[in-house]
Amino acid sequence: QNPAISGTLYFWTHIDDISASYPGPDAQNFHPDDYASYNLSGGVATMTGSTSDAGASNAPTGKIGSGQGFIVEANYSGDVTFNNSMRNVANSNSQFFRSSSASTIATTVKDRMWINLTNPDGAFNQALIGFFDNATHGYDNYYDGVFLGGGTHVSLYSLIDGNAFNIQGKPSFKDTYIVPLGFDSRILVPLTISIFETEGILSDIPVYLIDNELDVVHNLKDSNYVFEIAAIGTYNERFEIVFKEPEALSVDEVEVNTTDLIIANQSENILVKYISDTGNTLSQVKAYDVLGRLLIDTSTTENELLITSNTIKVGTVLFFNVQLSNGEILKQKFIKL
Repeated sequence: QNPAISGTLYFWTHIDDISASYPGPDAQNFHPDDYASYNLSGGVATMTGSTSDAGASNAPTGKIGSGQGFIVEANYSGDVTFNNSMRNVANSNSQFFRSSSASTIATTVKDRMWINLTNPDGAFNQALIGFFDNATHGYDNYYDGVFLGGGTHVSLYSLIDGNAFNIQGKPSFKDTYIVPLGFDSRILVPLTISIFETEGILSDIPVYLIDNELDVVHNLKDSNYVFEIAAIGTYNERFEIVFKEPEALSVDEVEVNTTDLIIANQSENILVKYISDTGNTLSQVKAYDVLGRLLIDTSTTENELLITSNTIKVGTVLFFNVQLSNGEILKQKFIKL
């Protein structure tokens, strides 16, 4: 009944009192949490104060308590209508976003999943992706919720035409869909992407996270994905969600995209050598382990580089990203012996 708004409601969650330890413009600031949000796709939680149950207790349920404040996004100027047809006299007022309050994600079963981005120190953000008959791959009022951001240490969202959404509704499910996943981090410590909950058809199928930087495909149903970043910032091209494992990117395969790049064990060191006669040289050599941790990061202007690697354990699988002087990137999987 309100076409003047986007259909996503945002609720500020007051987790802790103001503190000088929280970043912000003042001497003391509120916790840098996000907004809990809700639309026809479902509800997205914010941090609860406990990493172990992050996202479990404060996702909006679709019922707004009496006196509850919230934010809507206006599509254009106009009135917002409230009337008696929207009232539910049998609904309790148990969920109120003023302080930490208990509730659960709505129990209506739909084809959807909640994905968390966390770290061991309690940083948290959540995104929801759902599949509905009335949604499209583009922006849809009432199904897609724009990511507002609240100055959090980490932010997770899916992308529609390059724009960030913490709730995204897509058409009825097909396992050929690809969902771009973006994140922003203000911290460099290891981060974890995990599935918080799945419903409907998503409860019975694998959910793969593609790491385009490492050429790794990881089944989030099997385990969480732990990774690191080299620099603080926004990453909108590193991750994708798919529902069928791409054979070309299987982590069980050794992928070498050129015969001109040699990576070999040399005593306790690793030799990286570019043997092409194109005139190009090595420029930047990076190597990650299977958890996405950056173990090697060095630059050179030569065709041959000997990397001291006595701190890397024997048997470690490394994914090398080697940039040449012309900007070309060569990738190779390698095992430290």
